[in-house]
Amino acid sequence: MYENDLVKAAFKVRSRVHAPFSKFSVAAALLTEVGNIFTGVVVTDSDAPALSCGACRQVLAEFKPEIKIVASLISGDMQKFNLS
Repeated sequence: MYENDLVKAAFKVRSRVHAPFSKFSVAAALLTEVGNIFTGVVVTDSDAPALSCGACRQVLAEFKPEIKIVASLISGDMQKFNLS
């Protein structure tokens, strides 16, 4: 199932997070319409994780408002929702 692949891809790059003040460790994986997976992590030098998350959501909303989101904790608990 693609959701598990995305979660695994995000967890794989999680060690690259740089959030020394907030300690808010967030990684993401995006599946394109042609099947490519792109990953990214939070990189902050100030205590502003909400701004980073807000910026990501804004870009997603501008380019793909109907995007489906799968959020997962390290424990494996998942939540699925639509951005719009």
